[in-house]
Amino acid sequence: MARNSLLEINRVKWSEMEDGKEWDDFVISNEGSVFHMWAWRKVLEGDESRPLYLTCRDPMGRVLAVCPFFYRTGRHLQYLDSLPWSHMAGPIVDKQAADPLVIIRSLRRAVRFSPFKPVIAMRVKVHQEQLVQIMSGLGFQHNMTQLFIVDLHETGPDHVWKNGFQKHDRQAIKYYERAGATLGFLERENDYVEYVNLKRGLKDARMEGEEFLGKIRTHMADKLKVVSVLLNGRIVAGTMLLCNPPNSTVSILRTRFAETGKNIHSLITLLNWRVINWAHENGLRYVDFGSYPTASSLDPRRHPYKLRARFEANLVPRYEFILPTSDVSYSVLRRIGRLL
Repeated sequence: MARNSLLEINRVKWSEMEDGKEWDDFVISNEGSVFHMWAWRKVLEGDESRPLYLTCRDPMGRVLAVCPFFYRTGRHLQYLDSLPWSHMAGPIVDKQAADPLVIIRSLRRAVRFSPFKPVIAMRVKVHQEQLVQIMSGLGFQHNMTQLFIVDLHETGPDHVWKNGFQKHDRQAIKYYERAGATLGFLERENDYVEYVNLKRGLKDARMEGEEFLGKIRTHMADKLKVVSVLLNGRIVAGTMLLCNPPNSTVSILRTRFAETGKNIHSLITLLNWRVINWAHENGLRYVDFGSYPTASSLDPRRHPYKLRARFEANLVPRYEFILPTSDVSYSVLRRIGRLL
């Protein structure tokens, strides 16, 4: 690395942030996602889940960037993950920052090397085009998934019904509407218990059960809505929504549904259809369905492809970059990537 580049990097400093208000003020003013908020840190935090929320400052102490991490542990190593179980993560850089390249290049030097179970790398998930270009240009190893984002200004519910839905999708909606299915939001404690007992549809067992739901209700109360479908007086499907009005976005977090026996009509199609209608009626522009592997997103035989086609979701590439915390050769970097 050239001497001038080192001098530039040394003019910015990363350190751990402890002030949740300062963190959130920066995230909100720079259009960060709901997953970047301090409250989401509290949801993920636990005895075996330790955060490291880093802040980059200039010599005057002004915040230039933030990047949330959690420690992840392997057999003989540690790495930092930004962020586990989150749709959107990675660094947020001040929109007025003069040189984002310097900030990103300095990130991997934010953690001091320790010989005792060292932090050997950072896994950083990035979807913002500018940051993707910077990290790609720096040669960091990466793989890619796809975020499914529905823009309701481009493809509102009427458009989805006429153009995205196939005949069997419309039949599913009509079937449940004729059966008296209604959309509701959980309010009573018994409703939450009933929702938790819907076992199917989970993507990650670590987000299962009353403990996780209790944490998210406690820390994300002003942003959380649990929408449900009621049929014959019982909850048959439900999903957690995280609402972020400053970004005009609602994120579909986890979906659960009951067994329907031989019924061919999809409860999930009904639930997602009701969600986009609710978002549209409440002035939200984007519905975030989360990330899916690129291969299944493009394969007409796979569920993610059908989900994307049904709701005409935009594909937003999300890159997972591996940043070593020390200077290593490319072959070692590839080995680190395989370990992670």
